[in-house]
Amino acid sequence: MNDKYSKVEAIVKDLQGRTGMNFQNGVSPILREYYKTIKKQTFTTPDPIYAGDDKNDGWIEEEGIFYQIYAPRTIIEKKSIIGDLREKFRKDLEGLVKHVVEKNNWGGQLSEFIFLYNTHDGGLPAETKSNYKDISLEISKKYSCEFKSSLVNLDHIRDLLGELSSESLSKLLKQMGNFTIDVLDEITPKVIIDTIELICEKVYFLETTSDLNYKIITPEEKLSKNNLTENYSKINRILKKTMFMEEVEGSIINSDFELKDKFDILKAYIIREYLELKNFFSGDELYNNLIQALSSLVDKGSLIKPTVELIVVFLFERCDIFEK
Repeated sequence: MNDKYSKVEAIVKDLQGRTGMNFQNGVSPILREYYKTIKKQTFTTPDPIYAGDDKNDGWIEEEGIFYQIYAPRTIIEKKSIIGDLREKFRKDLEGLVKHVVEKNNWGGQLSEFIFLYNTHDGGLPAETKSNYKDISLEISKKYSCEFKSSLVNLDHIRDLLGELSSESLSKLLKQMGNFTIDVLDEITPKVIIDTIELICEKVYFLETTSDLNYKIITPEEKLSKNNLTENYSKINRILKKTMFMEEVEGSIINSDFELKDKFDILKAYIIREYLELKNFFSGDELYNNLIQALSSLVDKGSLIKPTVELIVVFLFERCDIFEK
């Protein structure tokens, strides 16, 4: 797979799982890098004292282009997405116009309003297009000002990332905490296997010594959406053990800097393998080929296969791989 494409998809995949300020903090460095290196312009985020009502998540000083970056913390049902978007778009756009046009904040120039909504791995509802255009026209007339407006999702960010150099993408990955992509090609199978075996030991220890009794909610919709019918029962069984992976990550891995580094590399390696195989397979075939590719890193792959599947299902449950 093209190295640059891998980096772009790794960044987008990271952003898809973010909400609230975590999403905003992931997007802002991308906009800053894009406008600085490609457009030779300045993307600025306002001081909290001026942006306390969150009507401006960043703007291009030279052009008067303003971004509102939105990813609700709670999952919104599909039937209510349209209403949520309409209400949020109207409230934020009118609030921004009051700040810029009436109060002359942030340069006093509004040429374009870009509302970025995190639809995760889905698209924007088609019904919203006429809604936001009508809202923009209404507000434009009300405040006697003219500006462009658009409602976009992460496809907008993907397009911007596609214009950046591989070096810029690497820098962004490091800023996002995903510093492992660049070194994956240098990672030997032994490093991956050693990490898997170490995690296997930790999981086995917890499994045999703890009395954890979590209730596992099976992601029925995700299993169906990804056509994992052949592996349905097996994945459900493995999901009951992911609580041990959560405990290992939370109490052991995250408290050991070296082990956390290795685990981050392992996760990034698996995600990259998934993204490569996704171009050729889907459903059960994609799952089976991913497990096979990881298990075949050693001659006796059957020995590590159970742990490989546990880690893959753990990432599946966390929505790092497969469609949400």
